Amino acid sequence: MLGSDLFPRDFIYSLEAPTNYMGPQALFGEEPRVNLLRPIEDADAVFPEKHKADLAVLSLPPTLEKQSVHSY
Repeated sequence: MLGSDLFPRDFIYSLEAPTNYMGPQALFGEEPRVNLLRPIEDADAVFPEKHKADLAVLSLPPTLEKQSVHSY
């Protein structure tokens, strides 16, 4: 055993992701599997790019209001 590696080559191996796995590649990869992202173009009025952590949010822009699953 002298000189043997503590973790032999075949001791640790990567498993394939399960078919129901939704990782970042499924959303943001070169070829996304799902299309769940939608642009939010009217948020700047409520959430300015440069704002303080204590920004009081009094309302949400219309594109962030709760929508049914079928509306986008």
